[in-house]
Amino acid sequence: MTGDKARALVEQFVQPMLDRGTDTIVLGCTHYPFLTALIQSITGPEVAIIDPAAAVARELRRRLEDLGLAGSGTRSGTERFWSSNSRVQAESIISRLWCEDTEVLELSVKC
Repeated sequence: MTGDKARALVEQFVQPMLDRGTDTIVLGCTHYPFLTALIQSITGPEVAIIDPAAAVARELRRRLEDLGLAGSGTRSGTERFWSSNSRVQAESIISRLWCEDTEVLELSVKC
């Protein structure tokens, strides 16, 4: 993901960490890997960026297997997307990240 707005937003969060001497950033949200190249362009090569997604996926698989809920791997999965934000806006963003048209369902949040 690129663009002046995205860069300004990422800089707003990353620069204070750099100012404090951060040498490693661990991505802690599912959408941050889409910003890895942008984050790295701001931090420079001296800051390590760790994406724990593979480790999280392995742990999820282990837990599903322990509970007898893991799939057999013989059939294809499907994707579904929900958002508590604007459905139209979410569809636009997710479609760009997913590289194909997507449908987003509204997630109603009751407070």
